[in-house]
Amino acid sequence: MYIEGFELCLQSQDNAEYTIEKEIELRTKAKR
Repeated sequence: MYIEGFELCLQSQDNAEYTIEKEIELRTKAKR
């Protein structure tokens, strides 16, 4: 159970970073 929760935590962190990267890309494209 603990290991599964840890993996889920890592996945959510990756998703958050991915979302932030996409957000930055969209904002830089909008500025052009």
